[in-house]
Amino acid sequence: MQRLSLLLALPLPALASPLVLNNPAAIPQTLTLSSSAAAFAANDALPLKQLDGDWTVSPRTRDGVAKAVGTARAELAVAHHGWQVSAFYRAEAWASASEDALDLVYQDKNDLKPTPGRRYDADYRLETFSARGVGLARSFELPALGAWRWQAGVGVSLLDGLAMREDKVAGSALALSEQQYQLQATRTLRYTGLDTSSGFNPYLGDASPSARGYALDLALAWQWQDAWQGRLLINDALGELRWRDLPTSTLQADSDVALDANGNRQPLASGQDSRADYTQKLHSKTELAASYRQQAWETEASLTRYRDVTLPQLRVRYHGVANWQFGLAYESRFKTAGVEIRHRYFRLGVHSDGRSPSNSRATGVHAGLFLPL
Repeated sequence: MQRLSLLLALPLPALASPLVLNNPAAIPQTLTLSSSAAAFAANDALPLKQLDGDWTVSPRTRDGVAKAVGTARAELAVAHHGWQVSAFYRAEAWASASEDALDLVYQDKNDLKPTPGRRYDADYRLETFSARGVGLARSFELPALGAWRWQAGVGVSLLDGLAMREDKVAGSALALSEQQYQLQATRTLRYTGLDTSSGFNPYLGDASPSARGYALDLALAWQWQDAWQGRLLINDALGELRWRDLPTSTLQADSDVALDANGNRQPLASGQDSRADYTQKLHSKTELAASYRQQAWETEASLTRYRDVTLPQLRVRYHGVANWQFGLAYESRFKTAGVEIRHRYFRLGVHSDGRSPSNSRATGVHAGLFLPL
């Protein structure tokens, strides 16, 4: 029977979840220099290219709510005898919006009049961050239990926060007529890019936000006989960024909002700006996977969960060519298909929902180079 540590000879499992996850149980035993980059973005509501621009299509939801997730990571690492030291950049985003909130924005962007008597529940949340850092990880073999072989891994990262945004809107808007809303809403915005040129209180001056933090990754992999394997990954099992001098703006609106002759909305509102310290929690990403291999073919089923978004995936991989692996995958949450080519020294893969680039709502790519020294 092969040692499990030899089966996990590369830093990341092939065609794992489209989300970018670390696997500290899969650190090479031989001296290896590696570099990798991966990114994935998906949302229910709109084509990705329209999110920050004009909404030319009506937004979609699932059960009245639209979700969005995004992850990215670039890393340079050196590994030897189950130890790995790395330097990296990472970014994450998550958003949730009600159907009513999306309809309000769509109507505003397209100069459409509201439906009289309709109450819009304007609930929206966005959380993002980016950071650079250094990491130390260790993989180690656990005692065997009969035909079961076990491998575990732990990774610790120190983070230097680069940017963040947390935006929360809660409230409602009642369309009294085609020309008037009754608005009751609160918005809280924490944003490193908020300054006096973008409406922040000039008497407070521009802030100089910075952050330090940490993250803990855990992994457990197992093999039963020669054919069955599995893994459990928990990225950011613990983690946070402690921001200092972070611009924060709170806005409250409780008024009737009329449309002027040009269709502009001018609600009466009150608010408060501040510069404060804030601790941003890093939410864990979890993957559970099991695979079965028969000769040159391998099949795998996995579940990945990030906050309230679960991504089920099925994949098939072919090992029949020396030093090469070829894989196909299907993820059912955002309906993306994936293809990967992997060699002893490199890997390249893409995920897509199959739509044209201008209409795509989910896309991802990952690449890596591995150089034994």
